[in-house]
Amino acid sequence: MTDIRETLRDQPLRIGISTRALFNLEEEHTVFQNQGVEAYSALQLEREDTLIGKGPGFEVVERLLRLNEPDQKPYVEVFLLSRNSPDLSLRAFNYIDHYKLGIKAGSFTSGRSLGPFISAWELDLFPLAPKKHVAHLPSFARRATRSRMGS
Repeated sequence: MTDIRETLRDQPLRIGISTRALFNLEEEHTVFQNQGVEAYSALQLEREDTLIGKGPGFEVVERLLRLNEPDQKPYVEVFLLSRNSPDLSLRAFNYIDHYKLGIKAGSFTSGRSLGPFISAWELDLFPLAPKKHVAHLPSFARRATRSRMGS
């Protein structure tokens, strides 16, 4: 019988999380919705060195990443996904480093659907993904994604 740790080292659990789930970006999101991409980008650049608070999914991600052992292949990989501007990426990854989270990659789509990135990153789970972002996936992938999201 194969040890679950060996299986996870060979095929780690791949989880996607939105920037708004990982960090408290509600004020910035309001600017994005009400004033558009240019105002949002300017705000992100202005706040580049301003600490981002922890969002509702932060603790879950932090605990999952603690399952990984130093200097070993990971059991869990987390990818940051955002419909916001790439201007957020520098700020987000600076604070990923600040909080010592082991998130190494992500996608910022400037308002486009996250669906293609769920497939591209081969995510096993994207718990906060709205159905509209998984609608383009093949039916078997939609069922798997939705069942994991509890919808």
